[in-house]
Amino acid sequence: MRRSACLTAIVTYLLLAGAVSAQEGTDWYLNQPIRDIRFEGLVSVPQSDLDPIIRPFIGEPFTERRFAELQRRLFALDYFTDLVAEAVRPTTGTGVIIQFTVEERPSVAEVRFAGNRRVRSGDLLDAVLLKPGDLITLAKRRVDEEAIAALYRERGFPDVRVSSRVETVADRPGASHVIYEVEEGQQVTVREIRFSGNNFVSASTLRGRMGTKAQSIFNSGVFQSRVLEEDRRTIEEYYRERGYVDARVVDVTQEVERDEEQERSVLILTVFIEEGSRYTYGGFSFEGNAIFDDETLDRQIRLRPGAVLNVSRLSEGVQQIRDVYYQDGYIFNAFDVVEDRDEQALSISFTMRIVEQPRAHIENIIIRGNEKTADHVILREIPLRVGDVYSVSRIREGIQALNNLQFFSTVIPEFPEGSVEGLMDLVINVEEAQTADISFGVSFGGSTEFPVAAQVGWTDRNFRGLGQTVGFNSQLSPVEQSLSLTFLERWFAEQRWSLGADVTLNRSVKSGIPQDLLDPVFADGDPNAVPDPFVGYYVFSEDDTLYDSVTYNRGDLFPDPVPSDLTEKEDLIKKHKLITDYEYARRNAAGASVIPPEFLMAYTEWRISTGANTGYRFRTPLGTLALSTSLRASVNYVNYDPAQYRPFDADLRANRAAWQWVNRLGLTAALDQRRGLFLSPSSGYIASQGVAFVGGFLLGDRHYIRTDSKAEAYLTLWDVPVGDSWNWKMVLAAHSDISFVLPTFWVPPRFQDLDQPIAGTDLLSTNMMFIARGWEPVTGGRALWNNWLELRMPIVEQILWFDTYFDAVSLWRDPAEIGSLGVENMLFGFGAGLRFTIPQFPIRLYLGKRFRIDGDGSVLWQKGTLFNGDDTPTGGLDFIFAIGADLF
Repeated sequence: MRRSACLTAIVTYLLLAGAVSAQEGTDWYLNQPIRDIRFEGLVSVPQSDLDPIIRPFIGEPFTERRFAELQRRLFALDYFTDLVAEAVRPTTGTGVIIQFTVEERPSVAEVRFAGNRRVRSGDLLDAVLLKPGDLITLAKRRVDEEAIAALYRERGFPDVRVSSRVETVADRPGASHVIYEVEEGQQVTVREIRFSGNNFVSASTLRGRMGTKAQSIFNSGVFQSRVLEEDRRTIEEYYRERGYVDARVVDVTQEVERDEEQERSVLILTVFIEEGSRYTYGGFSFEGNAIFDDETLDRQIRLRPGAVLNVSRLSEGVQQIRDVYYQDGYIFNAFDVVEDRDEQALSISFTMRIVEQPRAHIENIIIRGNEKTADHVILREIPLRVGDVYSVSRIREGIQALNNLQFFSTVIPEFPEGSVEGLMDLVINVEEAQTADISFGVSFGGSTEFPVAAQVGWTDRNFRGLGQTVGFNSQLSPVEQSLSLTFLERWFAEQRWSLGADVTLNRSVKSGIPQDLLDPVFADGDPNAVPDPFVGYYVFSEDDTLYDSVTYNRGDLFPDPVPSDLTEKEDLIKKHKLITDYEYARRNAAGASVIPPEFLMAYTEWRISTGANTGYRFRTPLGTLALSTSLRASVNYVNYDPAQYRPFDADLRANRAAWQWVNRLGLTAALDQRRGLFLSPSSGYIASQGVAFVGGFLLGDRHYIRTDSKAEAYLTLWDVPVGDSWNWKMVLAAHSDISFVLPTFWVPPRFQDLDQPIAGTDLLSTNMMFIARGWEPVTGGRALWNNWLELRMPIVEQILWFDTYFDAVSLWRDPAEIGSLGVENMLFGFGAGLRFTIPQFPIRLYLGKRFRIDGDGSVLWQKGTLFNGDDTPTGGLDFIFAIGADLF
């Protein structure tokens, strides 16, 4: 067909030249600009497929060579069986129009199969490339034949043969049926796997290592020669990891028995093994190493003299020795490992002969595949520049940084040699991902009175390809309206200096607010104050509490007045485990409101908030040190009818019909050595210390200091390849943070008479999604200690993980109580579920179980809402839905 196409091109050109010469008497079209290239006879081939071929020729002068190249490219598409060209004068102006009359290859009317009795046609259709409407080419048919054969071989038909033919459809010109004819042969299954020569290891152990399995209830036993070849290597590797360095599979015999009734064959496989002798490790010596001493290199070998020789571990150590050199740019070194066997002691020693060469340097850094992202945005993430020493560790660091940007779906480096010896090029191949997130729809949650809100948002994490984050988000419902704008530049002036700003406008209707309207009306700052309808009576918090020879149950009123003396009162509360009637109601509300609706109110709040932040990132041997600061100012306005309502929250009362300023200065230092994707690190650690000054010397209407100390660590427990595209990986993650809300150093005079110039919303709380998962939120804390431990397993590493967790959280309303910390103060929980690691879809779904531990060590299981058919007070599980990324 290729020879026929070339002949057709030559004849076509001669006909074109002859026809025009006869008509014009001269080759008028030569060197004329090609004005257009047109096609007649197109049926199945879209013009868009031809445009990239013909576009480079438009406007170029017509020459014999250029015309031959055009025809070659058109025939290379394999769309046409014939092309006839004609030169046409344009109606106006100069130039030439090339008019092609084409004859297309037939298109697929239907794909059919013949001879397939053991494999469904639907499975074969999924395997083939040709589909109805596609042009039929011999190359595509050959690919499909091999795909069908491969599918059969995977199902145990090693002798399958596949051919194809084309049948013209009489009533559809240009359309044909493609028919694949299959000679299946007999299916082959494995009846038994035997071993010969295996003295060190049992046959059952070797069978467990093999991918080939005998037929059983749990396994089809289909035979695949490809898998058997892999099994040979697996068995030899198993022996070499246990000191049998000469072990090999010398043969695998196949005894075939035909089962004509079942139309299949069964195999009895016998694996013949030569184990050889078992060797120990005799040590490693080095020659030619001047840059690194013997001790440094020998530390890379995780074997000790006298131990059983593990060839895999030895190979890893040899690679680690190479990496020691590669880290510092010595990539042109030559390494030769020579073994020295002591057959008497059955020990093998090794000598590495090293030929050290000068360091390699970077000649060029080339970026490919970035259409939107500017080169400098990519280059600044790579800690190497032209002329620097080639460093494997820095390249890995740069690739990780590029992946964490989430700008690219793939980042693949290449390392071609430079123009002269000693120079290397670094080529970064990227494939850009979608970075603009547009949200338009409704959101659920928020207010219980109107839980649906219209939402419109747009965020681009790589705005104009410059690596900036720009976005806005708006929300509209009858009870809340908001608009926020954000901007972040991570590399200001091309330094690791970040600058950001945001502004938010919000109007909301807050409902379900506790009141203090009924007698007794408490004064501001009264420590016994509780919202209506509670009056602050003390009750027992546990059953079977003995007091004055009488047994009381939970919720029973304490029979005697609580003394006013603070020390005596605290002793009494601690001794008999007393709590207020309000606290008892909160603990036993099971998620329902603890205050009847008639004692609740609503108010309207307006808030305008704006902030700016900046920071700098330093590279250190211990990780990236980030120092940052932020300044935020917000103004709040609250309105309600004071003749009808009196909020329990004194700060809320002070905010009514008045603009209340809140000014905040934050300082943070963080040391980050995490490795892997930022939403799911695989190793390393991060620690940070933050302090926020609210009010005080910044003025405003709220005054306090908040500190946050955090630490997180990650460890990959194992990472085992399972199949070609999935690793069984397990990561252990641990987290601990402690926060305090403390009095500030100086308070403006007009606030100095107040015991607490701070709003309830500024105090610490749990949130049931990330802090004390599953527990109803606990608010009003002055100190919070949050701990969790997680085992994480990726299902699809960049998309979905399966996590198990254990939580231990404690919240105190008085930081002085921390000194008396006990397990009875903590909220515990454990569970498991799915965590999505897509930045645009940060969802977590868990099933969990909550519990507390009392003072004598007894476990108090909490009631769950799922799988609690008997409605027992300690049964059931909690369904935990969390949205948002719990970023450090």
